[in-house]
Amino acid sequence: RSTLPIRSGYLEVSDLRNGDIIISQSLSGLGAPRPDFAPVEFLIVVGAAGVVGDPFLMSGSGGDEMDNFLRNYLVRSYRLGERLRPGRYRVLVGA
Repeated sequence: RSTLPIRSGYLEVSDLRNGDIIISQSLSGLGAPRPDFAPVEFLIVVGAAGVVGDPFLMSGSGGDEMDNFLRNYLVRSYRLGERLRPGRYRVLVGA
């Protein structure tokens, strides 16, 4: 019997105005509290100074710990606000 390899997470960011995908990449070494979780969707508003407020959870993983981890990861570790121009974005994170 073989074991499945550990999957890395993925991140997809799309512009809410036109649906264009701005970022699409794998997230290796995510360090999430759980290795397997339902995809999480956020709405993020970016201003000239970065992310405005907290990312708004649109569809959660089913666990507050995972949702909060990803919210913090996107803003503090991945620094999403520094990678995007001002606007509104749909952010999808999955395993």
